[in-house]
Amino acid sequence: MNDCDVCCPPFDSAPWSDATVEWKDKNFLQNRARGFLHIPIGFGKVMVRNMERLQSANRSHALPKLHSSKMQAEN
Repeated sequence: MNDCDVCCPPFDSAPWSDATVEWKDKNFLQNRARGFLHIPIGFGKVMVRNMERLQSANRSHALPKLHSSKMQAEN
């Protein structure tokens, strides 16, 4: 294989080797999907619920901090 056959350049990890990623005060959406034998069950409903929450957050201009314990209580 030559350079013409490669779709992407090799990943250079040097810029990331000493990097620290800070997640403090970052909004994120977290959810869980049930699974059986590593096959997700009801994943479509989980994604619909996530999209509704994201769209709602876009209307309010702030993504609410949603945690799995809150989401499990809603299920």
